[in-house]
Amino acid sequence: MPPLPPPSDDQISVAIIALDESGDGWEKFAKSLPSMEQERTLRFHFAADRLRFAKCRHILRATLAPWLGCSPLEVTLRFGEHEKPHLDHETDLHFNLSHTRGGALIAFARGAEIGIDIENITRSSDLDGIARRVFTDRERSALDALKGDAKTSLFFRLWTAKEAFLKATGRGLSLDPASIETHLPNASARLGSFRCPREPAAERLQMRELDIGTPFAASLCAPTKMLTTAPLLTHEKSPPPSI
Repeated sequence: MPPLPPPSDDQISVAIIALDESGDGWEKFAKSLPSMEQERTLRFHFAADRLRFAKCRHILRATLAPWLGCSPLEVTLRFGEHEKPHLDHETDLHFNLSHTRGGALIAFARGAEIGIDIENITRSSDLDGIARRVFTDRERSALDALKGDAKTSLFFRLWTAKEAFLKATGRGLSLDPASIETHLPNASARLGSFRCPREPAAERLQMRELDIGTPFAASLCAPTKMLTTAPLLTHEKSPPPSI
């Protein structure tokens, strides 16, 4: 498949990554990484976690390198106050990464911070217990009115939207998710929105749901102008590097 094209000024590019839950092949991906990331890979106990980290970092570096005019090993990252990764280069490129059991997403944009989140909706979760901690009264009421698959779907739509917002702002869980009022897209509004008195950026950020297939829910958060055009989705099926 052709490489992921770089993002334009008004369109976000998203790489969709399949992750083998057996963890097979993590060693070859790890060997393509700088020594510090190789060491970090080995800190994970399970092969699936090693593959998740190593494959995502490999694809991140391999994608960014030609856009930055350097080799994958020369792509340099720095981390913000709440551990959000950024490029340590003279560039207007931004990225954000999310992973779950069986899949991952990396979003790339120019000129603005973005956030992305993916969740496997078949994972075992105490939906009601989590909702009491992270959802607003209005969101919990909407969730309590549903049962079964409809309830699960709404829970993960809300949760991925909140996570994407937290990542776009760079605040992470230093900002209480329950302080974020999420308005999901609907028949009359293609983009979702947020209300959060504790985060001024909420006024300029919106979210778009991504259809990447079963069994995933995914959301992308960015400034409104960057979401009016649908993001470019590319399925990344890179084999392990030849090392």
